[in-house]
Amino acid sequence: GKSSLFRVLGGLWHLESGHVYKPTRSDSGEKDEGLASDIFYVPQKPYVSVGSLIEQLIYPSTLEKDRQLLDNPTMLTDLLEQVDLLYLLTDFGRYTSNADDDTSVSSKTSSERDVEDPSLKKDTSYFDASTTVVNWSEVLSLGEQQRLGMARLFYHKPRFAILD
Repeated sequence: GKSSLFRVLGGLWHLESGHVYKPTRSDSGEKDEGLASDIFYVPQKPYVSVGSLIEQLIYPSTLEKDRQLLDNPTMLTDLLEQVDLLYLLTDFGRYTSNADDDTSVSSKTSSERDVEDPSLKKDTSYFDASTTVVNWSEVLSLGEQQRLGMARLFYHKPRFAILD
């Protein structure tokens, strides 16, 4: 069904017969055979791994190639706010298994936290999103992983997006 088409469009599966036409790359005019181009693929269960929050957001790029979120913390907070994940920057006890204060997880919603302390909106000092390594597949719910996938989509700003 649709997941099979998704995999063919993404270049994960090869077509046995027939033709699939995709838009050409805007910069080269050549057809793209892989995943990373003007078309962005968002699966039902987005890929998350062990790594920093910024690494999750810039995937499939790497910190060596893409330092935009490192250099612009306001962009990071705005991006997370768009998908209602801003609390990932402040509830760091929830994500680090060796944290001294794992009970620091707040039961308040992100909008309640913003009202309580508006300065949290632009202050990322509570959680170092570039260096704190977390196994995101274990700590985020599927809904949070899907919102993280949408944040990734918004960050990369492709010409086309295919959502599974």
